[in-house]
Amino acid sequence: TGMFIANVGDTQYIYLDEDYGLEIYVRVIDWVNDDGGCGNSATNHTYDYQIQKGRNVITPKHRGLMYIIAISDNYENIPPMKAHFVNAQENGYIKKGVTKAEDVARIFGLATNVEQPRLDMIGEKAMLNFNKTLIRKATFMNNPKTNGARALELLDVYDTIVRIQEHFTG
Repeated sequence: TGMFIANVGDTQYIYLDEDYGLEIYVRVIDWVNDDGGCGNSATNHTYDYQIQKGRNVITPKHRGLMYIIAISDNYENIPPMKAHFVNAQENGYIKKGVTKAEDVARIFGLATNVEQPRLDMIGEKAMLNFNKTLIRKATFMNNPKTNGARALELLDVYDTIVRIQEHFTG
């Protein structure tokens, strides 16, 4: 979603345009304090809040990035749905084919590292969550000549790794 909860206990208002009769959840993951649990709910750093079409109110138990989860056996054919996060803060995300190189610096500037030090990157095959400071260093974000292109190239590398893994595992 590119949205995050900055303060524990702040009531969040979420409007969902359609639920198609599916179970829909807002998942909040505190990647910062997850201790490598990768969003495993057993670590108590991941919470799911069921939502439905229309107005939804949740009171999160921790800070973190928010994701929309739709439960379906036919997930590939779920039509698009829109969720409006009225008072959440924007963290942004990088998405292959949507994000342009010139947009990357703006996305990194949406939330400070103190507010939300993690960023989602979505490729054709790979879905990643990176530490912003490390991704800046790895992709030379401070070099105006790269202008964010290196972050997109890194996403391409991860997509290639997943394709190769799929090829090897069948």
